[in-house]
Order: sequence, then C-alpha cells, then structure tokens
Amino acid sequence: MKKCFTVLFVALLLTSAGFAQQSVTYTESTAEIQNPDRGFYTPINGVASAFTPLTATQLANLRNNPFTPWQGNYTVSPTIIFRHYVLAIFKSSALSASFLSGVQADFDAARTAGVRLMIRFSYTITAPSGSCGSWICPPYGDAPKSVVLGHIAQLKPYFQNNSDVILAVQNGFIGVWGEQYYTDYFGDASVQGKLTDQNWQDRLDVLTALLDAVPSNRMVQVRYPQMKQKLIYGINAPVTSAAITPAQAYNGTNIARVGFHNDCFLSATDDQGTYWDYGTSATSASDQTTILKAYAASDSQYGAVGGETCSDAFSPQNDCSGQAVTDLDLLNYSYLNSDYNNEVNSDWQDGGCMAEIKRRFGYRFVMLNGTFPTAATVGGSITVALNVKNVGFAAPFNPRTLKLVLRNTSTSTVYTVDITGSGADTRLWLSGQTAALNKTLTLPAGVPAGTYELLLHVSDMSNNGAVAARPEYSIQFANTGTWEAATGFNKLNATLTVSAASSAPAAPVNLTASAASASQINLSWSASAGATSYSVHRATVSGGPYTQVASGLTTTTYSNTGLSANTTYYYTVKATNAAGTSPASSQASATTSGGGTTAIVVDGNAGEWSAVPTIATNGTGGLTSLKVANSANNLYILAQGTSISTNYQLFIDTDNNTSGSNEYTDSDWTSAGFNFMVENGTLYQYTGTGTNWSWNTLGAVTAVKNATVLEASVPRSSLGTLAATIRVAVGSINSGWTMIGYVPASSTAGAPYTVGGAPAARTAAPVNATGFDKQEQQSSSLAVYPNPAKSVLHVQYSLGRKGVVYVHMVNVLGQEVRAVDLGVQEAGKHEATVDVHGLQGYYVLKVRTPAGMETQRVKVNN
Repeated sequence: MKKCFTVLFVALLLTSAGFAQQSVTYTESTAEIQNPDRGFYTPINGVASAFTPLTATQLANLRNNPFTPWQGNYTVSPTIIFRHYVLAIFKSSALSASFLSGVQADFDAARTAGVRLMIRFSYTITAPSGSCGSWICPPYGDAPKSVVLGHIAQLKPYFQNNSDVILAVQNGFIGVWGEQYYTDYFGDASVQGKLTDQNWQDRLDVLTALLDAVPSNRMVQVRYPQMKQKLIYGINAPVTSAAITPAQAYNGTNIARVGFHNDCFLSATDDQGTYWDYGTSATSASDQTTILKAYAASDSQYGAVGGETCSDAFSPQNDCSGQAVTDLDLLNYSYLNSDYNNEVNSDWQDGGCMAEIKRRFGYRFVMLNGTFPTAATVGGSITVALNVKNVGFAAPFNPRTLKLVLRNTSTSTVYTVDITGSGADTRLWLSGQTAALNKTLTLPAGVPAGTYELLLHVSDMSNNGAVAARPEYSIQFANTGTWEAATGFNKLNATLTVSAASSAPAAPVNLTASAASASQINLSWSASAGATSYSVHRATVSGGPYTQVASGLTTTTYSNTGLSANTTYYYTVKATNAAGTSPASSQASATTSGGGTTAIVVDGNAGEWSAVPTIATNGTGGLTSLKVANSANNLYILAQGTSISTNYQLFIDTDNNTSGSNEYTDSDWTSAGFNFMVENGTLYQYTGTGTNWSWNTLGAVTAVKNATVLEASVPRSSLGTLAATIRVAVGSINSGWTMIGYVPASSTAGAPYTVGGAPAARTAAPVNATGFDKQEQQSSSLAVYPNPAKSVLHVQYSLGRKGVVYVHMVNVLGQEVRAVDLGVQEAGKHEATVDVHGLQGYYVLKVRTPAGMETQRVKVNN
C-alpha cells in the first residue's frame, strides 16, 4: 500500500572539472497536462461489417479541442483512443485484406494526430436476451479458439509494425464485449458456476498467443487479476500467488508484460466479479476480493492499469467522499473511459475531486530544484543534480529514453547525451516512492565551443524512433515556464558555456583490434577527456612506420576495410582537440583471415557480412539487398531490408538451368529454374515441372529472420552438386501468404552467385577448409529432455575440447525465441537448462560448440 507522496530524487552526476555551479528552483504547475499514455480516453468502436477507418483529422480534433463527453458534466481532450474492433462477420473465417488495411489506416491516423490507441478485439458487443432467467442468455456469439488464434496470427505483423502508437492491447476476443465472461467456447461461469481446467487452458492459449503477437515493449491487459496468476504459476495457482517483484519489472518476460483493465471500477465491493476466484475442475468459485485486490495493488505498480466505471449503485463509496481517489491511487490507475459510466464520473465533478483525478491519472513529474555548472571545456564533463517528484497515481509503463539536451544559443544546434543505466528508467519512478540516480557522463565530442541552454527530453524511441521527435509523445514535467510545446523538451532554466580546451588530450587507452574478415579489421578504444576527434594510424611492421588511414573520427570505433588476406596489421590511435594532438596510444594488432574466408554466424545479425559482395540491390516491398557466401559444407544466404514481413521463401537454382524437369519457374522472377526452396526455416526440393507447385520436404535448416535481416545456412550435402554459378532469389510474404517483397526485384532473373573455392567459416575464429571440415565432423552428443517439454528443457552435450557454447531456439518462421550464452566450457560432458515458459509448438534447438552446430527438433507443451 502506498504512503504519502515523497520526493523522487534524481541526481544526474556527471564528472566535474571544478567550474562554478548555478542553482535553479522550479515552480510546480497545477494545470492539467496532455501527457501521453494517461488520462480519460475516448472510445470509438470499429465494427467490421461496416468498417470506417479513423482519420487523422477526426483524432486531432478530439485531442486538440476540449469537449464534454456523452452524458458528462466535465471536459476532456484525450491523448488515448480506445479502439474496440468488433469482428462479428469473421467468426468463422479469416480477417479480410480490406479489414486489415483499415486497421493499418487506424495506426497511421493515430500517428499523424499524435495519439495512442488502446486496442481490444471481440466478436460481439450485444447482450442477447432469452428465457434462461438471466438478463443475458447464451448463445452469446463469440468465436471458437481456432478462429481466435488464427486472427491473432493475422494481426501480429500489424502490432509489431506499429508499437509507437499502441498504448497497450487488451486480452479481448473471448465473450461478450471481449470481457472474458459470457462465452460460448471458453467456459461460461454464469452457467457452470466456475471454470474447468480446460477452460483455463483455452484462455491461456489465447493470452499466450497475444503476448507473442504484441511487441515485447508493449503490455497486454487482462480483465481479471487471477488470469495473470494462472499464466505465470499454472492453472492451479492459488489466489495467494506472489505479485511481480521489482527485480522482475520490465525484464521482458510474461510476468512483466501483463497489466489489468477493470471494466467495472468502483461498482461494488468486488467490482462485479473482478476479484473472484473462478475455480478449477477440482475447486469451486468464491469471492476473494480482499486477497486479489491486494495482489492487484502490488502487481500494478509495474504495469498498465485502467478501465471504466459501470454502475453508480456503489455510491457513496465510489464518490469523492468515499474511495474514488484512494482506489485510483492504490491500484495505480493511468486512464478511465470518459463515456461510461458518467453517472459515476460526473459525481466526481460535482463532488470536487475531478480536477485532482484528471491531474493525477498515471504519472505526473514535478521538477523541484537543480544544480548545474556554468562552464565546461570541449569534450569535457559536467556535474548536474536534479530533484524530481512524482505526484501521479502511477508510473509510466511504456519505455522511455532520458536525454540531457544542449542547444546552442546562437545556432540552435541541438546535441544530446543519453542518460542510461540504473535509475534512468522512468517506469521505475514510482508514485509515492523515492529513487536516486547517479551517473558519470561526458559531453559529446562534437559539441563545439559556445553557449548552450540545458534541457531534458523524455522521448519514446519505440518502432525505431518513429515518434521520437514528436512533442505529442514526449513527457512534459508539471512545472511553469519549462515546457517547450514545439520541441517536447523541458527547460532546465540553466545555461552552459563550453570553451576550447587549453591543453591537448591524453593518449587514448584500451585500444583493441579484431579481424572481421579477410579484408576488414575492427578497432575500438576508450574516450580521451577533452578530445573532439580521433585519427587512426596503421603499419604492417610492429612499431611502425605508421600511415594515417582515418582522421576526424568522433566515435571510439573504426572499421578498416580493403585489407589483404592473411596479413597482420598494427594500429595506434591519437586524440585531437583545439589545443593539439595527443601522443599515440599503445599498439594493437590483428591478422585478417584467409582469402575468401568470412566469419558467418546465422544469428540475425549481419555485421560479419560486411566484406561479402552484394549480388542484388534492386529489392522491393521491404527487401533491399541480397548476399551469398559458401564454405565446403554450407551455403549461406543473407537478405536485408526495412520491413521483412511475417513469412518468406528463399529460392535456389543450383544448376543454373531454366528448363526441363525439377526446374521451378516462378512467375515473380524471369528465366529462373529453381531447384530448392527454404520456406520459413524448412528446406524443400522441387519435384515438378514449370509452375506446378510440387515440393518434397527435406527438413529444417538453420535460419533466423527479424524485421531487417533474413539469414540462412543450407547444408551443401542437401543441395547436391552446385554449378560454378548458381542463382538465388528471396520473397517476403505477409500473414495472408501474399508475396509483397522481392530481391532481386520481380520481373528480373534470380541473382547470380559464383561459388567460391575457398570455404567460409561458420565460427568466429578464421579456420581453413580442412580444419573446418574436421570440426564439423566432431560430435557434441546432443540430447534434450523431456521432449515434449514443459516449462524447462534440459540440454546435454559433450565437448571434445574447451570452447564457447551457445544455445538457441528458433520457431518455424526461423525467428529466435531463446538464446543462452553458456560462455567458455571445459572439455567433457555438460548439461544446460533453457526456460521455455510461454512457448507452445515445435521449435529447432541449436547448440553451437567448437565442433560446429548441431540441431534437434523440440516440441513444447505449456
């Protein structure tokens, strides 16, 4: 239970050069603030049978022009739109392409208007009458689990591609209004008197699928707190199950991603069944309000909480004189419905607490005072102390980036310093608690001499920073004279004079060099205080003479390319500022790998491919480029893009022949007789003629896909004899299995690749073909149990020699779902465990050891 509000101390400590300090005191504002992710929301239903997409003008008018909600006596200007999609016409079919296009149009309109969408899906919002003796009678009109899961799979790419305008997604789909109660397929507690184990499992299957579909940086809300307990601890979890701990908060696991929505807030002591235990096959239902409300109060400190009022029958308890403000505070509410029930909401206006409620929904940060330096040197450091108080009901539940902003008073040029690490996560700036943040940071090397305003920016970097620069999505502090509506910055009301350094910087330290390929070596070093740039110097003999190969660098890394294979290079680095150049750093060296050798790891990271030539750059529809490499044992393929869709097909013409049998001619690429295809991690061989879709399954291959990288390794033994030149093409396919992206572009031939004689190593260390072949022949004695697995999977393996071991699990789409770095292991027998909570279905387990990669198919039944 929270106590009175105390000061949230945020001390941003940046090492000082002894300059004079200036103290600033801030004035708290009592105004209502239009901050994102909090406040009264406006609901807008999207009925699929007569669907009309939202428009940016419509949403901007709601946000920018205060209005009185339906049957209300107060005004709102919402930053949240509750979008409830009603899927009645799709209860026995897939979602149509036109409807999905409308959903995307909603996201686009929200982004333009500067609002977020709270999302729910259901199949009916009508309470059917009948002769059952109740006000609502079955059949209710929702959909079976198979349909629900299919729809979630279709929606997944839309969730993933629009996280910047998603507030949270509610676990609807089940029952009338998507509120999980009156349902034809998932257990009707109003008739049965409780839920069975199978009812719970079906509901958990839907919730698990939704958690997988929604981006990991966004929350899924459940209607009943007990639902989260059963997801985390199992169907038989007691109502006394533990709430989330501070250590678990926002760690990306399911316990950190489930919040609550209460659609009958303050309608009764138990909020119309919100705090009930709905039983199991072996137990009965019972009112557990005392226990479950306390659980929700504790758990909701680290999650998205909101809902609506639904009845004024609980007056006066739900009035200002009763529990209204107390419960909003206790349960960490960030938002409520402004349209329902205004018999309750309007009482708050009449009772005099509405202004406080509107101010305190969600988070409300107040800067109290700060101490800042008056001067610094170019490339130097400063000491800043800032005290902040959170007077809201809750903390932000979506991730934010905290930035110190320096803006030149003459040129208006902006420079930023990210404030990261312990204490910098604003989601942990809890209501009613005190926190302290201490950091050591340095001014960016690119900041020139001049006078700068100091500001603070709390920005949203989700979806690759799609709205990072938008003030509508930045957090405003509750102070007078500090907010900049045009930029989204909060003024610290302090200036800093940056002067040129009076002496040259010290030599850089901690220089390291590592070979990335036969033609590239990567360097990194530690920053030198006062440095504004760096130069890199190279020699082919230890100790020099050195030749400068780069200058004017403002970062502490450099990739030296265009090098010769099997050659050792020696490097030093010097730091420079206006006063001069430092002595050289200590020397570091590295040896490039053998000609034609490239260190390739199929992990969804394309960094090691930099020296491999690109064979196609004319991609379309989210695909941009294609690369191919080979070893004596494997063919490696890399497709890159900006938005690789849900599914993919990778075609290989191994004989460079376009006619005859077993030569698939795809209409998307001309003159292409493909012999093999990798589709979502499975290898197929063509057994038909021409355009007939006839493929023989050969088994799973190593493949990893994310939104920007598709990387695959195909054993050459599965492909037979490769011609001197082969052809490759990749297609990106949406959830409806429509080809939407191509590389090479459609109506062109597959990209040609000349098969290299020199092998490409699959491990990080350069090895020759013979050594690599021997490594691949070594066995790691891979065994997994239990299979099928539940909760935890045990992995047994043997090492013939000491080395690094990695364990990966990928799904049928080739996407990595688990990664365990076991570090350096001694030779001998070993066993590791992999947490498979939240997984369901078939996966490929990959164990990478010094002997190479071994895989095994695993089924997970949670």
